Amino acid sequence: MNVIFRKTLVLGMFCLIQRFTLCQDAQVAHGLGTAMYNNPAMTGAFMRPSFYSTYRNQWPGIDGTYVTYHVGVDTHLDAIHGGLGLRYMLNRDGYGTLITNNVGLNYAYRAQLSEKAALRMGIGISHLKYTIDWDQLNFGDQIDPRYGFLYEIPGVKGPSHRRLIKTDLGVALLHDRDLISYAALNANQPDRGFLGVRRLYIRHHAQAAFLAKLGDNNGFIFDAIYQRQQIFNQLLLKANYYNRYMRIGTGLRHRDALIGMIGGQLRQFRLSYIYEMTISKLTNASAGSHEVQFTWSLQSAKGNDRECPSVLWNGF
Repeated sequence: MNVIFRKTLVLGMFCLIQRFTLCQDAQVAHGLGTAMYNNPAMTGAFMRPSFYSTYRNQWPGIDGTYVTYHVGVDTHLDAIHGGLGLRYMLNRDGYGTLITNNVGLNYAYRAQLSEKAALRMGIGISHLKYTIDWDQLNFGDQIDPRYGFLYEIPGVKGPSHRRLIKTDLGVALLHDRDLISYAALNANQPDRGFLGVRRLYIRHHAQAAFLAKLGDNNGFIFDAIYQRQQIFNQLLLKANYYNRYMRIGTGLRHRDALIGMIGGQLRQFRLSYIYEMTISKLTNASAGSHEVQFTWSLQSAKGNDRECPSVLWNGF
């Protein structure tokens, strides 16, 4: 097999096995812990200094799991008329075969429309570093009929690191009980290919949420998210009940997973657990997906806990 053909084979297999990582952005459950990742316009939306962290383990029942870590801090600053945030995401795919480091800085301008409504427009700039361990990838040329993977294939390996800069754009209309937003992520479509040009396609992210109050400290929140990236579409529907101390909810990732959510709150601290049961052809032999989110939101500078829109603080 000549070198050109082998490189073509590598490209095809690499894109296929990384369908949810390189060909698409990392998968998360779209909670508060990753709001800045999904739309830069949400930066500083809590109107107070906040810390977010997320851990996600996707398909642990499959050999070569997908693990994602995400942390972020943001706040609203009157001096810059909006929110400023810093975030970091680490993706480990296939037991470290592919590692993605993502460091980003977000800014969201806030225009007050009424007492409880605001328009936010955000931009995010990220530095991404992809690292691939070629020694953990196996190809047909290496197989001995009797002894299995045995042979080395010279000339296949490409560079082990790839760096790029990407930009994200977003807009959000926030009322105390309502949210409508849209983001164009990877707007500059940077090249992230190891062998040849492979663009990071724009991910379109649209969201609408509505809060229905039952009393001063309890109610329901209904949330719909639609995403499109290249030829892939995703519709996510969620509903949850909240009160002063807890949240419980359910959701559906269309044709992919059923979602269960539970969380607790103690003053400025929130802890949530999200489980996704696979219903696609992959079957639940994948063991589903597990996600834990922790949020710590300090009291606002003006000492008014009501400044944060209720649809954000009480939702997942």
